[in-house]
Amino acid sequence: VLFGGEASTGNPYGYGVRGDTWLWNGTGWQVMSGGPPARSFTAMTLDTARQRVVLSGGMVGIGPFTYLTDTWEWNGTTWTQVANMPRGLARHAMAYDAARGRTVVFGGYDATAIRNDTSEWDGLAWLPLTPTSAPPAGLGAMAYDPDRNLTTLVVHSTFGRQAWNWN
Repeated sequence: VLFGGEASTGNPYGYGVRGDTWLWNGTGWQVMSGGPPARSFTAMTLDTARQRVVLSGGMVGIGPFTYLTDTWEWNGTTWTQVANMPRGLARHAMAYDAARGRTVVFGGYDATAIRNDTSEWDGLAWLPLTPTSAPPAGLGAMAYDPDRNLTTLVVHSTFGRQAWNWN
């Protein structure tokens, strides 16, 4: 599943946000209609226990940007808006932690700063976690390692490249 992003347009800034859902069927891409409003710099992951793709946040606008708070889930057929995050975020890292059955979100940008907080989605609500020692970062990458039962975050920030684990 691929959703949203930016595409070249004729506007002075050279891009526009997209609201398309694309599905890969093994041989080609299909475009689906309906779903979340257009946005860029969103985050998505697959909740393997509930068989849902979880999408959160993102941003729209050309400055000032609007940072989105909504959370959506794709069940393989349709998108459903399920909740709002505590704050609007874009360029945040997200992964599903199978050992704990939670979708983990770290960092990103909001309307005021680059963040270093962590929240979890349990399928019903967003839950804040104890602050982490990871530096504020946007555009990080996060993945779950099933062999070690750890969710790992890799960031490139003003402090250099660093990796952090949750367990």
